[in-house]
Amino acid sequence: MGYCVIDDIKKVFPEERLIELTDDNNTGAYDENIMNSLIEKATNEINGYCQERYSIPFAVVPGLIKDMCVDIVIYLLYLRRERVPEEIQANYKRILEKLRDIADGKISLGTTDISEDGISFTNKTEDDRYFKDPEGYL
Repeated sequence: MGYCVIDDIKKVFPEERLIELTDDNNTGAYDENIMNSLIEKATNEINGYCQERYSIPFAVVPGLIKDMCVDIVIYLLYLRRERVPEEIQANYKRILEKLRDIADGKISLGTTDISEDGISFTNKTEDDRYFKDPEGYL
């Protein structure tokens, strides 16, 4: 299940452009299979960032996630056909920054789909300390 649907994309992106960027067989209509594939790619990219902090897939998709999914799909649409316009590239970079902030816990999605274990892991041991206590107290 993707975090947006084609109708969400059509609300902010002209259908004529969808046709131009997906109609590989010159049918005069956008290719639904390509659109669904791009939605899946965008969803997977979002999941890659969110999976450490939240249970994915989201049971209820937060609005921010849906909006990011739509914008990533638009970026991917351009990427498959032509040079990506600067404003679309800049928006995609902003989305990646937000996703990093979500992964780092700087942005909350306001959902209860928090990762079940909530456990943080490290590859450090007691021997990796930056300092040693000469008295052996630490």
